[in-house]
Amino acid sequence: MRKRNWPASLSLAFVCLFVTLSFGMGAKQYNHTREMIIANLNAALREAVKIHADNWLCRDTIQSYTKLQQQMGAAVTVHAYDNIFAEALPEKRFKRDAGIQMSIMNINSMNNAKVADAALSLRGYVFCPFMNVISMTNMTAPTVLLTIAFCFGGLYFYFRRKYSIKKETGTNSLDNTNIITFGDLALSIDDSCIYDLNRRRLNLTPMEYSLMEMFYNSSSHFLLKKEICDTLWPGKDNADETLYALVRRLKQTLAERSNVKISAVRGRAYQLDLNQIV
Repeated sequence: MRKRNWPASLSLAFVCLFVTLSFGMGAKQYNHTREMIIANLNAALREAVKIHADNWLCRDTIQSYTKLQQQMGAAVTVHAYDNIFAEALPEKRFKRDAGIQMSIMNINSMNNAKVADAALSLRGYVFCPFMNVISMTNMTAPTVLLTIAFCFGGLYFYFRRKYSIKKETGTNSLDNTNIITFGDLALSIDDSCIYDLNRRRLNLTPMEYSLMEMFYNSSSHFLLKKEICDTLWPGKDNADETLYALVRRLKQTLAERSNVKISAVRGRAYQLDLNQIV
């Protein structure tokens, strides 16, 4: 079974979590700033209307706009800069580009309009592009969350690289207690693998590993052929040739990577031994 790189997976999950939180909080702060700008515009407009009410909202002004709209044959909108409106805005950057839009609304008949049927619409506005709103937004919390996401992103690439190197070289720390050693080989029960002196994993087939595991679990490292065949190929009438081929391949692997060897004992058993150093 393929082992999953849990540290990298968890790091990636935290990256997704903190990026989502960062952008979510950033969007919330951005909308809050926009609402604050709109509230400031409305407050400044109320201040301007309060001071100019006698001129803007009088019958003569509305009648003049109504007649102008009748003559033009279409809706008439006037944009004007008002000093009182601009000065009432709390943000200095908006004062120069602030303005008021005036238009006549609710005309029942364009050709026979009456002043009683008309209403003056007032709307305050400023030039405020996206980046201006961003510069006014408190992005401290989203920035902190995004920084944490980048940190977990670094951990993700670190653990992924570390896992890739370990997978390529077959190294393992073997820092656990479920280890059985014989010669310069170590069998890790947790990993179901066998490692050489340099802690590189031996590339064994499942049957080869199972046979080695039987040798290691035997206190004398001695196994009868019948015992091996009954365990690895239960129900098979004659597994001697299969066992012989398995042992032959395993002997070659052990000879290339360790000082451990498999010896035949009077044709009826196998013994795990150590090569004698001459």
